Amino acid sequence: MSSRGRDTRRSNVRRSNVTACARCRSRKQRCDQNIPACSNCERAGVECVGVDIDGSVAPRRQVSYSGSHACSDTTYSYIKSLEDRIAYLEDQLEVRVPEDDRVAGPIAGDIGSLSLPPQSVEGGNIYEIVNEAALHCFQTASSQNTIDAEGQLLLHSFPESIGRASPSARPLDGHRSLLSELPYKAQAAFPGREATSRLVNTYFEHADFFSPTITSKEDFLEAIYTLIDKDQSTNNDIELLSFRAFIVFATAVLLLNRVDSSFPVARAEVYYTAAMGNLARNTKIICTGDVPHLCNLLLLIQYSCFASNLSAAWHFLGLATRLAIELGLHQDLQAPDETEWLFWSLYTFERNLNVILGRPFSIPDEAIRTPLPTASDSDTRRVHAIHLIMYRRLESEMYTTLNQLPPRNGAVLDICFWRESMRQRLLEWRASTPATQRASSPLAPLDIFDGHLYNGLVLLYYPSRSFPHLSLTDLSILANSASESIGCYKRAFRDGHLRFYWRTIHNLFRSGVAMAYCVRAHVLHQFGNINQANMISAINTCSSILWAMAERYPPGKIYRDVFEHLANAVVQPNEGDVGGAQWPHEGTSLFSINFPNPQDAELPSTMSDTLRWTFGDTHQH
Repeated sequence: MSSRGRDTRRSNVRRSNVTACARCRSRKQRCDQNIPACSNCERAGVECVGVDIDGSVAPRRQVSYSGSHACSDTTYSYIKSLEDRIAYLEDQLEVRVPEDDRVAGPIAGDIGSLSLPPQSVEGGNIYEIVNEAALHCFQTASSQNTIDAEGQLLLHSFPESIGRASPSARPLDGHRSLLSELPYKAQAAFPGREATSRLVNTYFEHADFFSPTITSKEDFLEAIYTLIDKDQSTNNDIELLSFRAFIVFATAVLLLNRVDSSFPVARAEVYYTAAMGNLARNTKIICTGDVPHLCNLLLLIQYSCFASNLSAAWHFLGLATRLAIELGLHQDLQAPDETEWLFWSLYTFERNLNVILGRPFSIPDEAIRTPLPTASDSDTRRVHAIHLIMYRRLESEMYTTLNQLPPRNGAVLDICFWRESMRQRLLEWRASTPATQRASSPLAPLDIFDGHLYNGLVLLYYPSRSFPHLSLTDLSILANSASESIGCYKRAFRDGHLRFYWRTIHNLFRSGVAMAYCVRAHVLHQFGNINQANMISAINTCSSILWAMAERYPPGKIYRDVFEHLANAVVQPNEGDVGGAQWPHEGTSLFSINFPNPQDAELPSTMSDTLRWTFGDTHQH
């Protein structure tokens, strides 16, 4: 074989086993994956680096293990991660535990890429079990046909990190009695009554406030107690309850971690692994194509959002919305209250995620006829949950109107009239917030409504396709709203009220960029009614919070780093005029002065568009 043929074959092998370099991934270029530098980086004269297994940047280099087998054309961390995963899977497949405590091995999204030989789990091939789970998720009451291609969505949506527990986790004094009940290894059983009660209470304190999914906490607890006492009914009831209980336990552990960052997340991963094993073994019981099936998917979405696994949440949302549409839940005028809660919880999850990812909604607002659920005045958390659903509907309208093209049927919208009307509706929504005597808590904070109001106003008055240029009045509203939003996040972070870091850091970043835009406009036009010192203080506060949040949420470091460039360009004094020398004339783009191209920063598309609208077209520089 010619030398050129051998090189081509090695190149193909590399593509199947090595990820692209960081620069090619961020620029969405094809990477030839050469070691130690790809051709793209060589031509650009920059260092070719990759992302290490722990998220840090590492140079791409040839390494080899001691021994007779050399491992070239890859990084040590990548090989090590594959070896660790193979060893873990082999250990799990070899373990033999009693049937009641059995947990299937991890079902990772890319399990097939390990090229492991088929191994059996309880008499069946592990790949066959997972594929069966995926396919049965598409079997509904009205259609029993399976879709092989789309069925793989469920398989690919399982997160990679499930089941990796830390046996050396040290119990905390404040939670010692609870931690002693929770599992360390990838085997999960029900904890005692007291620990179960604490976990379930933690879950419902948050869920009933934001996204009610399970109807009754009391009935749910009683069913678990019955299962703990071994007073079992049918096997189907046991398996379904076990699946839901393990997901609830896993979510509750993540919630406890939000209150106390030293509470070990690894315990949640163990419970989630147990739930996934239950799903793999009892697919026909859990995925039944009806309303309980939707409830099970919402529990998975809920956990994925807390675990910051947006890819898994996105795929589970796809399954859930298709199921809801096929069941007609979006147009059910006489649905039971429990079903209405499930549908509107699904609506909340999808709006919450898609606004961040910049993706269209599966069910547009104009197609929804299902009324809002109801709640008694005594059920204060669910009364507030209805109010939060109302805000998501306002946010959905703003996102759609400001970011999508106008309808093609010739209808004309008075965009200025609409924006003023929306501002009034936001203020009316905040004024109508139910007044209760219930004390605020970290998992159900009543002060979240102010943050929602100011985030909505920032979204409404932010430069966009519909409003590329702001008037002085618009600028004043934007500056005040962004400053108040940053203040709300400062208090929430201080008091430990933050839960969805991926959503929080996105909103905080947008408010900070809005403040930087207002400073830029003030410098260019010398608006006299805007206090520049207050805006600079808000920018510094935003930067500090982003730095602190990045410690709890490592993926948020990209937001922090990009905003740091932005803050330095705005705040750094030059000849006594804060930011004054940064924009010598109105046509100057910030990107041409002191800012990296956001295409190189791996920001979500919504944030890249945000920077383009406010600081110029990056393609021109």
